[in-house]
Amino acid sequence: MRESGSKHAYLIMAHGNFNILKVLMKLLDDPRNDIYLSIDRKAEVISKDEFRIVCQYSQVYFVPKRLNVKWGKSSQVHNEMQLLEMASQQYYEYYHLLSGVDLPLKMQDEIHNFFNSQNKEFLFFEDQHSLWDYQHLSIFRWPKWLDIRIQAKLNILQTKLKVDRIRKYKMQFYKGYNWCSLTHEAVRYLVERKKWIHKLCWATSCADECYKQFLLGNSKFMERMYRNGGGKTDDMREIDWVRRVGDSPHIYTM
Repeated sequence: MRESGSKHAYLIMAHGNFNILKVLMKLLDDPRNDIYLSIDRKAEVISKDEFRIVCQYSQVYFVPKRLNVKWGKSSQVHNEMQLLEMASQQYYEYYHLLSGVDLPLKMQDEIHNFFNSQNKEFLFFEDQHSLWDYQHLSIFRWPKWLDIRIQAKLNILQTKLKVDRIRKYKMQFYKGYNWCSLTHEAVRYLVERKKWIHKLCWATSCADECYKQFLLGNSKFMERMYRNGGGKTDDMREIDWVRRVGDSPHIYTM
């Protein structure tokens, strides 16, 4: 266990709701934290100074290239990897991947004391997965502009032909959520395999929900996954899927 003064990096992917983003940044503002921001290219043009002045204690960094991130597409993975690579040029005890509409539920002292005593990886793995889940990585998913009926027929054809892009790796498939809190060692493990990850996730669907599990779950880091009192892997995020609306979790209000 390292000293309690170890620093954390918060990697934030935002696409709007900038008032909430500023609240998030204020709650993270602490000498022990640095903040890395990636703001979707589709969002309105913003002034970086507008966000830098929010924080008095944390350093605020912006990724050099704003990406047009599309839900479920490889651009999501590229965006995550850009943040991980940039932040890991420095050493941090933990790297917390967040969306721009998340808010912490604990004070910074409690967050730091908890994570710094663990030396674990906080990444959620689902207990089971379906063929549909597996096909997030195993078959080719075509661009949105392709007619949906043609896409469906191509998916059926690939299933019949038993197309499997990941069979050759002889690795166990895992799936979960993309949000996570990882140690420096785990982040560097991912960054050093950046080219392989981009190749793996090209023309896929929802790869951000499985590429980290697929890679880290087939490495020494699987033994370092944090498990809660029920023995389940846990990313320490409070996300309410019980009251979900469509494909989105419940949005908390005051």
